[in-house]
Amino acid sequence: MRKGFLQLTAVAEFEAIIARCERITATEVVSTADAVGRTPAADVISPGDLPEFPRSTVDGFAVINSDTHGASESIPLYLDLADDIPVGTKAERPLKSGEAARVVTGGMIPEGADAVVMIEHADLVDEETLEVRRAAARLENLALVGEDVARGAAIVPAGRPLGPFDIGALMGLGILEIEVFKRPAVTVFSTGAEVVEPAQTPAPGKVRDINKYAVAAGVTQAGGVPSLLPTIGDDLDLLTDTIGRSVQNSDMVILSGGSSVGGMDFTEEAINDSGRPGVLVHGLAVKPGKPTIFGMVGDVPVIGLPGHPAGALVIFTIFIAPLIRRIGGNRNAGPFARSISAQITRNIAGSPGKHVYVPAALEFGAPDRPPRAIPILGKSGAVSILTKSDGIIVIDPMREGIEAGTIVEVYLYKTL
Repeated sequence: MRKGFLQLTAVAEFEAIIARCERITATEVVSTADAVGRTPAADVISPGDLPEFPRSTVDGFAVINSDTHGASESIPLYLDLADDIPVGTKAERPLKSGEAARVVTGGMIPEGADAVVMIEHADLVDEETLEVRRAAARLENLALVGEDVARGAAIVPAGRPLGPFDIGALMGLGILEIEVFKRPAVTVFSTGAEVVEPAQTPAPGKVRDINKYAVAAGVTQAGGVPSLLPTIGDDLDLLTDTIGRSVQNSDMVILSGGSSVGGMDFTEEAINDSGRPGVLVHGLAVKPGKPTIFGMVGDVPVIGLPGHPAGALVIFTIFIAPLIRRIGGNRNAGPFARSISAQITRNIAGSPGKHVYVPAALEFGAPDRPPRAIPILGKSGAVSILTKSDGIIVIDPMREGIEAGTIVEVYLYKTL
């Protein structure tokens, strides 16, 4: 435990401490149709083949490819039109050499056929004769049984949240239910006598609660289920009791405010009084967000975010949202969706010994030039620096700053 910021915890050490959190939610079975964003508890194995029958990928004519060899615009070949197979019907009659069958996209091709000539490359001379003006290679324009998904293959892996494409694949194989990790239950509240609900008109010296609602939205976006509590005033006993009760039915507890070292900042003491091991980190070598507290009560993480919104939300985005995802079974729980290289538009200062996180907006111009990264600067209490930004520039602790014109990586915010 480090009290009073006598020694700030470096980012790498903080990440290692967070990584030791082994809590993970139980599993439940849900409807596949409602499972987007949920994380499978095990690899989902295909119970069958997709497609289940050989089918055409174009509108055209099923043929035996060797029958079309040498066909061209100048020297067409002629085949007998032996069948017409509507979509959704079974191909009953095997195809013989010298024959063709009309097929449609997604339709079944007959036994014996091994290629499909696109409709653009053929014409009906009469009701029984097909003119072919282009040779078809073997397996051209058709999908074989199991070519998309083979029986016994893993369709979606455990630990990766399901997207719309995954839902489609599961439904295509008739998998109507899936076992997933439960969404992490996260208790969220703010502290401080100066904090009032957004519906109230703040009296002089009071402020509307930003952090509780922004963090709760972030919890939802990270795949958790937030439970919002009323604001706790500067009362150590009430704060300790609230944390103690919250860890009984939560996978994580997040509070904001009271994390500094003033006379009315009780978060550290309240976490320690709530149970062991208590506070593990108090103070990070970062800017913004230095007063962050991280503790554990039993196996439940308890996080004390700074009261200033920008600092609180940057810390939540970079460190806490990934932990929520990991508790919910997500094995790919990084904080950012991806990064993009961009040219920074102005000088920005670093802070020796600290990671500095600078929100930045992206501006795209000519396709042959990199986008511009526009730093959004402001105090850690200003939430607008985040609403105007697309991502974050990270300045290494060993770097004094970044000069205008430098190509930097902008780490884009991760969304569901």
